[in-house]
Amino acid sequence: MTQQVIEVAADSLEEAREQIKARVPTGLQVLSETVISDGKPKTARAVAETAEAAWTKAQDQMPEGAEVVERKEVASPERKVVTVEAFDERSARREVNSGISRDATLGAVKLARPGSKGFLGIGKKPNQYEAEVFHQAVVEITYRLQAKLSAKIGHANRGMRQDSMSQATAYWMARMSSTKKDPYVMYTCEDKNAARAALLELPCIHEGEDQGLICSEVLIFGCYQRQDGIYEAIICGDELTHELWEQAKESFIKHGGTLKNDLEPEERAASLPKEEVGQADRVAFVREERKPSQLGTGTAVYRIYNAPDAASAKAFLDQHPVTQQLQYLIVETPEGNYCRDIEGFYKE
Repeated sequence: MTQQVIEVAADSLEEAREQIKARVPTGLQVLSETVISDGKPKTARAVAETAEAAWTKAQDQMPEGAEVVERKEVASPERKVVTVEAFDERSARREVNSGISRDATLGAVKLARPGSKGFLGIGKKPNQYEAEVFHQAVVEITYRLQAKLSAKIGHANRGMRQDSMSQATAYWMARMSSTKKDPYVMYTCEDKNAARAALLELPCIHEGEDQGLICSEVLIFGCYQRQDGIYEAIICGDELTHELWEQAKESFIKHGGTLKNDLEPEERAASLPKEEVGQADRVAFVREERKPSQLGTGTAVYRIYNAPDAASAKAFLDQHPVTQQLQYLIVETPEGNYCRDIEGFYKE
């Protein structure tokens, strides 16, 4: 399994992402990222009886390696006497507590001047109380850590894997009704491990994080067991080159496979080197289409995009997984349409 984790620190997440991008080996890409620190300023707030104690508490809240941006004394410690009117001490305390800040504490409450009971309740006047209110010191330290980003690097699956006979049957049924016949090679093996090992020797086939096979090219691939217990292994698609087709045949033979059938790719003229890293931001949305599904089980939604090249289309599709049935992403390019549904990538 070709995977690794890269961790970088920078002044911003954008800069950290650029650093990771520069460190990604050729042929691999970022599969996922975890933000350890976003690099944005944060504030440690503390309250204590003295300013010195408050500063100490605030500094204790700061993580190691943090840079202080600003120190601010929000409130100084002080003692105040508040006068309130109430008919009893309990009511006086409740009145004072409702009017002081959360950083203040109520001390002693004493009767300053008695009220009057009046005559039969008429002319009754409340007592006057004096209450000690202690305002604590409040400080804030604004600090920031460097932005830290952890990224998992590896091969993304751009292929459509066949793990079962039902998946293979669905493909061949669709192929029979299509005028487009992609090149392929199919071998049978008595042992699943042999079929898997043969596929893993191909440069575009790798072991994924879940131990399943993945393909870094837009191809159909995989192995599955037939009803008679024999395993069939296939690699197929418009992007199956003659070189890869020959490599597959040699690998299947090496691992004891028996040729079932194949369709040889055309020998193509040497082309310019492919762009290693596509630019997903060069892909533009064109339109959305809704049609009844082929099996009549609902409405299929096709979101159609345009890209200047295949590499950018693939980069865009890498970043936009499909998680629902009957949802399709189609990116039109000069090299053909690159598509993705819940099963994976494919090319029209």
